[in-house]
Amino acid sequence: MKRPLALIGFCALLFMLVLIHFESTFLSLCILILSAIGLLVSLFLKSKQALPCAMLFIGAGFACFLFINTEYQRLSTLHLCGENVSVEAVISEEPEFIHENGRWYAVARLKRISGKKAYGKIRLSFSESRDALDAESMKTGDKISFNATVYKIGQASADVHKYYSSTGIYTGGSNIKNLSVQKPLYRPVSYYVSLVRGYLIDTVSHSFDNKTAGVIIAILTGDKSYTDNDTYAKFRLSGAAHIMAVSGMHLSVWVLFFSFLLDKFKKHKLIKSVLLSSVVLFVMFLSCFSASVMRAGVMVLLHLTGKLIGRKSDGINSLGFASIVLLCFNSYTAINVGFQLSFMSVASIYILAFPVIEYIEGRLLHKIPTEPMKKLFSAVASSLCISLSVTLFTFPITVMAFGGISLVSPFTNLLLLPSATPLMVLSGIYVALSFVPAVSTVLKLIVKLTADYTIGVVEFSAGLSGAYLSVNSRHIIIWMIFAFLIIFSLFMLIKKRLVLSKISFSAVIIAFIFAMFNQLSTSLGQYKITPVLSENASAYIISMNGRGVLAGVGTDYYFESALADTVERLGVSLDAVVCRDEKEIHEAGYICAGYDIDYVIDDTGEAVVLFGQVRIENAEDYISVCGNGISAGIFQKDYLQSHNSCDIILNKYGVLFPNEEGIPEEYAYYSEETADLTVVVNENGEYSFGG
Repeated sequence: MKRPLALIGFCALLFMLVLIHFESTFLSLCILILSAIGLLVSLFLKSKQALPCAMLFIGAGFACFLFINTEYQRLSTLHLCGENVSVEAVISEEPEFIHENGRWYAVARLKRISGKKAYGKIRLSFSESRDALDAESMKTGDKISFNATVYKIGQASADVHKYYSSTGIYTGGSNIKNLSVQKPLYRPVSYYVSLVRGYLIDTVSHSFDNKTAGVIIAILTGDKSYTDNDTYAKFRLSGAAHIMAVSGMHLSVWVLFFSFLLDKFKKHKLIKSVLLSSVVLFVMFLSCFSASVMRAGVMVLLHLTGKLIGRKSDGINSLGFASIVLLCFNSYTAINVGFQLSFMSVASIYILAFPVIEYIEGRLLHKIPTEPMKKLFSAVASSLCISLSVTLFTFPITVMAFGGISLVSPFTNLLLLPSATPLMVLSGIYVALSFVPAVSTVLKLIVKLTADYTIGVVEFSAGLSGAYLSVNSRHIIIWMIFAFLIIFSLFMLIKKRLVLSKISFSAVIIAFIFAMFNQLSTSLGQYKITPVLSENASAYIISMNGRGVLAGVGTDYYFESALADTVERLGVSLDAVVCRDEKEIHEAGYICAGYDIDYVIDDTGEAVVLFGQVRIENAEDYISVCGNGISAGIFQKDYLQSHNSCDIILNKYGVLFPNEEGIPEEYAYYSEETADLTVVVNENGEYSFGG
């Protein structure tokens, strides 16, 4: 049978999405039993369809088995959460200093909680100042033990928790006490890779201006924290953001580069395969094992193994095998948007781009007179076909996950054809040879010119009229059908050279299922209004599905610390700040810098919308919140009685429901003793209380 691993891997992905969405162990057991019965029946059938059906049943059963195992580990760990519990873990990532208020974060692999075996990773939050917690005190591989409050990370949002689960993090830890650090006898490989990563970042940061350095660091490591928001926004609008995220493309470039070098030295086939495999593993470590690089790494390792034993690898089959491997490492990888985009990009190249390229070259290449012109035509055609194919296949996922798509992406990537790959390779060579004065000077100049060209192209493309299409959620189905029709038309155009196989349609269907899963996970209508507890602060976070808007800005000394605690507790990222007066506008600058917020709403009538459903508007003397049939006003004390037509009134003094009957007395007005009350509004316009 052709491509059995593709059938198993694709089927496992689809069933894993269903199981993760419902989070039902009972459902997974039922599907597992049915899959076993179906597999037994298919083995006794003497039909051509028996073997493909058997592969599908194996994929479904495999997904159920992995999900049950992951849920057992996740739930058994979450049951151990609590206050002041003892924890034993091993640092898996270097501690990271994020906020201006001196807050450190570290990720560690759990060993035990309260003496019992625990699974997954824990994200630790240290409230000590930077001087109190020396960065040298904890390194990758260190064994640590401490007492802390351990909680389900992202507990305020199921989507946030699923996101962290896709990275293997199930729990968070705060209020850390009695921290003990034990240095290991031998450091893991990831420790030495992190040293290389740190050296790379320091070298680039000291060699180039901030904008150029930020782009180069992102291209080499995938870390976009050194890139200013404006530059990254332009890369996204122009459709070139994939260049700044270490992915399968980057891995392929490095493998091809080192393969070229090893071919020149005529190394033995076995030695060459081992060295190239080492390059693959190094890039995977350097990217902190991101899902897209893991997918590419598995496929490249499979290709190298095939060449070593004299077998030709099949791209679609390798993609299915890579999916199986990644699900074995972490079942929640299926919901990782980076993996979904990477998966569909590769599928589009093998299913659509390569056949279209072959069709075009077969029709036109022989008509071009000279060899150089043929190579140029082939390069341009390949770039356009791959870019268009990737755009079409990832369109449903992109618009669901990010709310829009770049229309100039093929044009941008064509212009970046002469610079993207050279910039990546030359930057890496520059870092490696930066200690050689003469060579590094020349390389620095070349890298600078290449980076300037790349940034210039991106800024030009992003500035074109209609460069980015923001897709309205009400019209999303129409856009998805439109994309599907384009793909189908392309298949029909080259039908003589390409069979519309089951694998092709399966990949398209998977793209839409990925997209619909993202729609389901980001269209939950529930939103929350949570106060930021601080003296003299009338500020609230309106949050929904892991994103939030800060309404009002406190001006007292403790506000930033209170805000950091609230953001961490809710597990949200802030999209915007709404200011009511000049003093708040001034204070908002510090908040925006600390949380990478681009939007400040400071004029009457301006508004920001969360997921197309909750509108937060800056009114004349207050902030109004409208969504799901509920109208809420966030007021200052002087305006509490003058705007009593809203269903919910919030301020730092209390919550009022002036037009509702049957509200419990303790909720009709609450004082400072119950100021941590959160109002929760669901998709039906019904409200409840938490906190």
